[in-house]
Amino acid sequence: MLKTDNPYLVKGWISIVLMLCVVMSHCGRSLQDNQRTQRSSEQKSPSFFPETIPPNHCRIVGTILSIAGTLKTAQADDPLSKVPCLAVVRIDSILGYGSAFTNPLAVGNEISVLFQFTLNPTKDIFPTLQQHYPGLTVGSVFRTDLEEVMADEQQKKTLQYSHIIYGYQFIKR
Repeated sequence: MLKTDNPYLVKGWISIVLMLCVVMSHCGRSLQDNQRTQRSSEQKSPSFFPETIPPNHCRIVGTILSIAGTLKTAQADDPLSKVPCLAVVRIDSILGYGSAFTNPLAVGNEISVLFQFTLNPTKDIFPTLQQHYPGLTVGSVFRTDLEEVMADEQQKKTLQYSHIIYGYQFIKR
């Protein structure tokens, strides 16, 4: 037992012991939480989309309303001039926006979209593509990150589309 006539010294030791107990209890919890988080993330399947939405993009769930055909300005040997790549898409749900997306969309909007890798299945058209897509038809529901086309007013008048899609996750037909 510590004998002292100074009550401040005793209180100081008690404070130090209590602080050490608090710190030690939090360290153990922190380690357990980290292990629990790591286990739960290992059980999840990998996500098709990055967690954050890229700048100038809007993450949506959409439905193909109509297929408008091929890109008129594409070169003759470009797949976009040979197979359908333009469609009208209805916005069914808005999941979020990346920074710098200047024209917010609303559920129910119908927008003209260029599918950079066409609406057809990509396996035969783009054999070296890392991620292949099954193709979309009228009525197909899908999830994607739309890129807003950055163009001046004159360019927008001649474009066949207002947004570009580079990839998607098929949901249902």
